[in-house]
Order: sequence, then structure tokens, then C-alpha cells
Amino acid sequence: MLRRNLSILALRGADPRELLTEALAKGSVADAADPAAVLDHRIDPAGTHSAGIGVLRWLPAIPQTLADDPQWGAYLARREELVEGLATEIRTRARAWTNATAPAWARPLITVNPVLTAEIAVFRACTGVDEADTRLTGARQFPVRTRGVQAALQRQASADIGRRSADTTRWNDLIDSIDPRLRSDAYWPQLATQLVQAARTTPDLRQIITTAARQGPLPDELPAAALWWRIAGALSPTATLATTHSRLRPPWVSDLDVVFGTALAETITSDPAWPGLVAAISAADPRKWTPRDLLHVAAEQLADAAHDDQPIPPGDYARLITYTVDAFTHRLHARLGVDFDDLPTPQDAPPDPADEALFPPDPEDPSTHSLDEHSPFDDHFDIAPPEDFDAIEYGSEEYAGLEFEDLAANRPTPELGITMESLTALRDEYRTVHYHIKTLAAEIRAGNGPATRAAAGDLLRMRRQVDADRPYSLAVTNVMAQWADADAAYNDILRLVEHWRTQLDLLLATPDADELDIISARQQIGFYTGLLSAQPPSLQFQQALADAQAARSAAAGGRIVTENDIAIARGDAERADLATLAALRQRRRELHRDIERADRDIATTFAAAQSATSDTLEQLLESARAEVELLHIAGHLDPKSVPLLIPGSALSGLEPQTGDRLKSLAALPYRLAVIGADIEDSETAAALYTLRSAANADDRRVLWLAASESSSAPARDAELADTITTIGHAHQQVSEQQWMLPPGAIVVIDDPATADPGQLIGLARHAVAADARVILIDHGTDAGASSSAVQLLAHSLPWNTTLTTAPSEPTDPLLASVPAVTLADRLGRKRLSEPWLHLLTQYDAAASAVRSAQRRQLVLGWRARETVGRDHGREAGAGIDE
Repeated sequence: MLRRNLSILALRGADPRELLTEALAKGSVADAADPAAVLDHRIDPAGTHSAGIGVLRWLPAIPQTLADDPQWGAYLARREELVEGLATEIRTRARAWTNATAPAWARPLITVNPVLTAEIAVFRACTGVDEADTRLTGARQFPVRTRGVQAALQRQASADIGRRSADTTRWNDLIDSIDPRLRSDAYWPQLATQLVQAARTTPDLRQIITTAARQGPLPDELPAAALWWRIAGALSPTATLATTHSRLRPPWVSDLDVVFGTALAETITSDPAWPGLVAAISAADPRKWTPRDLLHVAAEQLADAAHDDQPIPPGDYARLITYTVDAFTHRLHARLGVDFDDLPTPQDAPPDPADEALFPPDPEDPSTHSLDEHSPFDDHFDIAPPEDFDAIEYGSEEYAGLEFEDLAANRPTPELGITMESLTALRDEYRTVHYHIKTLAAEIRAGNGPATRAAAGDLLRMRRQVDADRPYSLAVTNVMAQWADADAAYNDILRLVEHWRTQLDLLLATPDADELDIISARQQIGFYTGLLSAQPPSLQFQQALADAQAARSAAAGGRIVTENDIAIARGDAERADLATLAALRQRRRELHRDIERADRDIATTFAAAQSATSDTLEQLLESARAEVELLHIAGHLDPKSVPLLIPGSALSGLEPQTGDRLKSLAALPYRLAVIGADIEDSETAAALYTLRSAANADDRRVLWLAASESSSAPARDAELADTITTIGHAHQQVSEQQWMLPPGAIVVIDDPATADPGQLIGLARHAVAADARVILIDHGTDAGASSSAVQLLAHSLPWNTTLTTAPSEPTDPLLASVPAVTLADRLGRKRLSEPWLHLLTQYDAAASAVRSAQRRQLVLGWRARETVGRDHGREAGAGIDE
């Protein structure tokens, strides 16, 4: 390494002899284990002076002499371009990662800082970090420049993850008390992210962390990863393999669509934590929990854990639902210590009191004897009523003239306990408090809170007093040090004198003692006695210490301020800021509860007022008929139809997840399906173009219907269909019998929510009659005349899917269109008119037909696979016999 750096510096014009001479002048290397490494560090401490900065931050630049060399210059330039091109390719691929396609190490960062994620991906690729290594930058690098870049990337990633959620700092004190090395571990960003996720659904997370830490000492290597391994077992005891290609589709997957919506359900089923969620729900006792009940409980728990300023990312839902399910089915049982199988059943309920009176008395019941000994008819009990008691007058005169017929037949509408102005004021105060919390928390982290700023003047004055007192404090310290040294020497001489006196007494008590030894002992006693000062040190330095202390007090002008006083004053100010922050957070929680209570009161009053009115329902009757008709059409299944098969070679340009969904969509035998897609997304447009190519290869046509001519432009540019027109024009041509769909055709209706319901029904009926299919592309954002019908189809058809895999924020359920049949069903069928009851009966039949169609298709698929397996078995057997 030293020879290489000297050679590079020589190419740049430096003198290696002078460099070595200057390096040796800084100190000897005789005692160094590696003298060459010491000299190399002295010549180039940062690792950048000798080579400059290359195409990557940790690579050296090409020396100018080599770049101009006719033999090596062009070769090195091509190598540099190759490295730059590969790095650019890695960055492009990393920036397109989603929660389903990103590796495990990148998931905490892809939604926080995609640019930093791309740079870390380049660093990992260049340093050869294994993909299974979940540390952000891998193992510690030893080259100086590489280690510096690694540390910078690690610090930036930790800071970005911390800024994503303020809750990452809440565990610092607890983690530091367990092991100070944890937060300096390379795995700490992932551990902090996991703790923030688990804290949303795990109230006893602190206890779980402390219990995991008490299991034993953490290893020296990767202690944070070892701690998370212990915590993960307590959070979710159902261990599974995290993979995005599990292909698990349990029977309750349709319940997932109903509870969380189709788009979010697709994200959950493609998440690496999806196998863990399936295992957690499968491990629950079916006698106590159904999958839909567990999903509803998880949805309510996550709704309570989400905040406006910190929404739950879609990629975290699968893991958080798993934690919630495990908490209710496993950790709750373990914490309560109750045997739920030993609870009394309805068959073991106590008998009715009337039936119990027919049984003979229990001789072991002590109450039987007490009743016989003290009868209620003895003289000891006065059971006569008082004389002034009037059994007739039991009511109030206020209701004396009220007749039963005067009472209202309907329950009065409850009064609104809070006004809209009060609710608006609560929301404004909540936003103000939330802003103050964010501002104050940032100031406290920077050490500049309000109380700290107010105490800055006092702290500065105390600092000046400490600086002015330092000479006098040193003078007192010097006197005390001299006193201590003199006292130690004085005590040593006293011990020597006492020692020789003891020796002299022994010699005098010995009859045959040598006279010279006695004389020597007496001389030693005299010598050490002469070394003793006339006064002990306590008297020698007492006045000097008093003078130094007096001078110090006079210079201070009163009370002496020390470093400890400054620390106490600063600590008081910081604690005051923390107390203010805690009070604001408590006020925010109170406001959150008040706002939720006010929302429930207003919604209850509004619902009570609306339930007594039938005008609104009559206005929604036509919309409900359209919803039920489309649901009825969607339940049609043609088991004899030949599915559209897409070869694997046609899917090579698509992501594996997108390719699997496109194959499933193309092979569906149902007449109508709803997919979530954004045709402006390049991946989605490529998938739809592949669908058209496969249909044309199978002699099928694709008809694309858009809401308007302008909205059909992306489909025309991407050539997504054989014929592209508007929904209104196609409906007119079909109604006038100008168009006839060919058998097996695919009708794609883009953004059906904005279309007229009658046109959608007419086109769907014509497609069913012509043995064609209808695919509705739901954008999920547009509202129109058919939005409620599209919402009903999206939540009722279990075979719906999503093609666009780009991450998106979860939609607000208050902004989504509610189907008319859902609104009517919520009010209760006893209050509905006869047309509504008839329509809801048709709705139940259509929904049942949809479920039956799905079950029938599943059975047919299972039988087909069994038949193929038997055929393969017979072919293999025939080959063996022959």
C-alpha cells in the first residue's frame, strides 16, 4: 500500500524521499507493529491527497500521467465509464423499488429517502455486501476512505429514519440503560423502525423489551440484531419465512378486501410479512375467533394508532395486523393466565330461581340453619309498615294530568351535545397544540427550549463566575495538596519512629542481645525523631488554607459558583422544557378524545334524524337498482369458456408480481372484473399492451372505452386496444345494433365511475350476450354517477386485482362513495318500504351468486389439477412398464 501511494504521488510530481523524510520526522516507527502502515498514514491521513476523488467517492481518481498514457489511458477511461454506468443502473433500479420488491435492508428507507437508498445500494454492490445482510451498509470497512463514506451513509440513514417518526427517540433511554452499544450498532436503524411499528399495536412493548434483555447478555457482534431476535419471538410466536412470492390465498382473503379495501389488501398480500399474518390467523382458535373478527379488531386497533401527522404506511399494515392478531390470540392469554377452555358454557348455567325452589334444601348450606334459627316472623323483627306510609301516593304531581295516549309513539331525536362551532374550535386547538409540540420537540432536541433560552443569561453569568474563580480554586487545591503530601510524610516518619522503638524494646528484653544492635536502634530513633517538624501539618497549613479560602470568598463576593451549580441549573431548565412538552402531549390526547366523542355524538344525532326520513332513500332507489344489476351481471360464470393464456416469454419485460397478476386476470372465466390500475404508469401500460397482444394472438379483439376523447389519449398513444372510443358512443352503437361484439372479445372500460349507470348496464348485458368479458379500470379517485356502483363491485367481487404496484397513501374512508344498498341495509330492513325490501332481496341473491361462482371456479380448478396429476402418473407408469 505504501509503495502504491508513493508511486501515485511520484506520478503527480512529488518527491518520495522528501515525503518519507517528513513522515519519519514526526516520530519514530521502531516500536510500530507495521511501520509501513504508520508511514502511509502520516503521508496521507485521509486517503485522498495521494489519489483524489474518482468516479465513486471512495475510489481514487486516475492520475493524469496514466490518463495521458497512450497505452493505458483509453483502457482506464473505459473502465471508469463502465463503473459509472453500472452505478447509474443500480441507482435507477433502486429508486423504483416498492415495499414488495425492495430487499429487507432497504424497506425502512424507501419511503423516507429514495436517493439515499440508491446510494447505499451502490455502496453495497461495490463492497460485495450479501443481500441477506440486513445492516444498511454491511460489515465495517477498513480502508480509510471507504470507512468514512460508510459512516456518513450510516449517519444520514439513521437521521432520516429518526425524522420520519418522532417516536424513534422515545426508546433511547431504555435502550441505553440495557446496553450503550445498541444505538451505535449498524442494525440500530432497523431496530428503531421495528420498535416504532410494534409500538402502534403493542401497549406492553417496554415490558417485552426489558424481558428480552434479561434473558442474558447480548453478543459483542450485532447486539441490536440479537435483541430484535428476542423481541420478535414475543411479538409474534408464529415464525414463518418472509417472502413476496408465497402465493398463499386462504379462504378469508375476501374478508381482507372487505375490511381494508381492494388496493390495500393487494399491498398486504404482496408484503413479505403476509405468510406471518396467514400463520397468525390460522393459529387462532376458530371456536373463539373468526378471521373476519380478527381483521376487524386489527382495523380498529390500527385506526386508533394512526394520526394525521404520522399515518401508517401501506407497507407496514401486514406486520402490524400480525402483531395485533398475536396480541389478542396469544399474548393476551399468556398475560391474563386464564384457561379459556375452563369457562362455564350455557349448558352449565345456574338454574332458574323458580326451578331451584323445587329442589330440597342443601344441608351443607349455612344459610339454611340461620334461617331456621332466626325466622322472619319472630318478635325480633318489626315488619309492620309505618303509620304515615301511603301506598297510593307514589308519583309526582308534575305528571298528575298526563295520559298514556299523550305520549309520543316515536323516540325523540337526541339533542346535539356539542355545536359545530365547538367542534371547529376543538380541531383548531388540536392543530395548534400539535404544531407547538413539533416546534418544542425540535427545540429541545437542539438544546434550545424556552426554559433553556430563558436561563441562558443566568448560565452565562455563572460560567463567567466559574472562570473568574478558577485561579482561586486552584490556589485552594494547591494548599490542600501540599497539606496532604506533608501529612503523608509526617505519618510515615511517625510509623518509622514507632517501628524502631518496638525493635529497641525487643533488644533490651533479650538477655544476649548485641550491644551494637541496641546502639543502632537508638540512633535510628534519634535520626527519625529529628526529621519530625516542630508542628504537625494540620497546624502548619491551617492558616494558609484559611487565607486561600478567604481570598476565594472575597473574589466571589458571596456564594461560590461551581461547575456542579451550572449543571444543576441547566438540568432544571431542560426538565422544565420536558414538563411543558409532556403537558402539551397530554392536552393533545385529551383533545383527540374530545374530538372523537364529538364526532360520534354528531354522527349519532344525524343518523337518528335521517333514519326517520324516507325521502332520501327513495331518491337512492334508482342508484341501488343499477348497483344490484351490475352485481348480478358480475356473478355470471361460463365454465366452458377457454381461458386466455399468456406465455411466460411475453411476461419477461414485466415485474414478476405484475406478470402473475396479469396472467390471473387474463385467465379469469368471470364476465366482469374490477382492477385498480393507472394507465399512465409505464409498468401498467406495458402489462395492458401484453394483454392486447396475447388476445390478438388468440384471435380475440380488445375494445377500449373511455369517459371522453381526451381521456382516451394515453390508451391511443400506448396502443392498448384494437378499437378505442368513448363509453357514450359505444353504448349508442350497441343500442342501435350497429355494433356486434365478436365472441371472446375483451371490453375494457376506463374510469367507469364517471359514466352513466344505464350505459354501463347496457354494455355489460351486451357483453354477456355476446360471450365477451368486461374489465373495469378503477382509478379510485374520481367521483361520478356510477362511483357507488363501482365501489360495490370493488368490495364484493373476490377475484378483483390490482395492476399498478406503485406505493400510495391509504384513502380516507369518509371521502369514498358508499353504495346505496349499503346505506339502506345499515338503517335496518324493518324501516324500509316494499320496493326497497324487494331490491335488497335481489341484492342478497346477487351477492350469493358471486360467492357461488367463486366456489365453483375453485372446485373446477382443483379437479383440473387432480386430473393432470393422475394423467402424469399414468404416463410415468406406462413408461416404466415399457
